[in-house]
Amino acid sequence: MNCCIKLPNGNQLPTDQVGDVQLSNDLVLHNTLVVPDFKYNLMSVSKLCKDNKCLAVFGEDLCLLQDCAIRQLKGIGECRDGLYYLVNSPLKTISPDLLHKGQTLLTELSAMAVSERMFAGNARKHVAYALWHKRLGHAPLSKLKYIKSISVVRTCA
Repeated sequence: MNCCIKLPNGNQLPTDQVGDVQLSNDLVLHNTLVVPDFKYNLMSVSKLCKDNKCLAVFGEDLCLLQDCAIRQLKGIGECRDGLYYLVNSPLKTISPDLLHKGQTLLTELSAMAVSERMFAGNARKHVAYALWHKRLGHAPLSKLKYIKSISVVRTCA
């Protein structure tokens, strides 16, 4: 498969090969394009996530790849000069400090998600009656109370 990669400066470089790449941290890149004249190894984050069934989480100084099924860390990248560099080595050989930073970020994100769900859940309950009252042509409480998914908590609106 010969095709060209268009660079940000408008130049084009030909691809030489297409193949699968097995990284040291058990991640796989399927249908990888080889561009011999390109001096950087770049990856599509969306393709990396799709090929490995994982989620990418970007922090200010690191990137985490988390398995979608078991929520376990699959890979980690460090930010240098505005770019994230994937640490291409088995997780057990990555520095404990870097792994700790990654686990701390995952813990913080989990706490934020729980907090957001609690906040959003409370907000929905308080506005449900007023919102549905308006949506249903100012239906009275005596009628709305029969719809189980609508909270009958009155609010000023």
